[in-house]
Amino acid sequence: MTSGKGGATFAFTKLVVHDLDRAAAFYRAACGYTEDDLLQADLDGRPVEEIVLRTPEGALDLVVLRYPRSPPPSRSDVITGLYTPDLDAFQERVLGAGGTVVHAIKSIEVGAHRMRIGFFADPEGNLLEVMER
Repeated sequence: MTSGKGGATFAFTKLVVHDLDRAAAFYRAACGYTEDDLLQADLDGRPVEEIVLRTPEGALDLVVLRYPRSPPPSRSDVITGLYTPDLDAFQERVLGAGGTVVHAIKSIEVGAHRMRIGFFADPEGNLLEVMER
């Protein structure tokens, strides 16, 4: 994806979680991400820990982040959108990794496009909208 003059290009999503290791394990199992780096830094004077998750091809898509000395975050109202070539297999991986089905898989049409879509939650309740074209 490219940006127009003075615009920006989407790079990745950072998801704030309570249990960093559990979140990284879930996204590796459900999405096929690989762990690339564990980073420790300060953000506005608060220590943070991040695990950078990459696709097998090396593309950066998702970072899970936690504040180790702060209370756990409340559930986010962000929905992470993903594509998969096999939604049924994705659902099985989600369930096997400790996630849940929020809305059952259904077929939809958007204009001339037909797809299947399902909504899932990771073990901390963060929402995933997953589409199969």
